[in-house]
Amino acid sequence: MSNKTEIKRTISRILTPPPAPVVKPAPAPVPAQKVTYTDKIVDCAGCGIEFVWEAGDQAYYARIGMTNPPRYCAACRKKRRAYFAAHPEQDRK
Repeated sequence: MSNKTEIKRTISRILTPPPAPVVKPAPAPVPAQKVTYTDKIVDCAGCGIEFVWEAGDQAYYARIGMTNPPRYCAACRKKRRAYFAAHPEQDRK
C-alpha cells in the first residue's frame, strides 16, 4: 500500500464520528400492588393487654415506611413518653 492510501484511511478514521451509543429502552414500570389491611390484635409489651392495631393505622404507617406493629398500647406509650421526657438520661428499651 502506498503512503497516500494510508494517509487517506487515517484521515477518514479521524473525521468519521464515533458510532452513536446504544440506548436500551427503560423497563416497563411494575404496577403497584393494592394492599388491603385488616384490624390486628396485638399484645402490649408494657401492661400485657390486647389492643387493636387498626387497618387505617397500618396503611398510614406503611406509607411512611414503618411496617412493624406497635409494641405498646396507647396508654403505655403515653406513660413512656412522660417518663422519658422527665428522665432524658435513661435509655429507651
